[in-house]
Amino acid sequence: KADNSEASDKAEVPAYTSVVSAINKLAQGKGRDAAVAILSKFGVTRGPELKPEQYAAVIAECETAGA
Repeated sequence: KADNSEASDKAEVPAYTSVVSAINKLAQGKGRDAAVAILSKFGVTRGPELKPEQYAAVIAECETAGA
């Protein structure tokens, strides 16, 4: 059962490419500084430094900031 719960957890993690897309979309719409500000909220300076468990929150932040 542990394997099943791990598999379902992984299924809920967005792909890193989705994070990149959200960050790029925000940068294009609101400027690079807006994208950098989102990353800094998560304690990183670059997308690759994000942990998979942060991906969904980063995407949500980008969508909120870009709205």
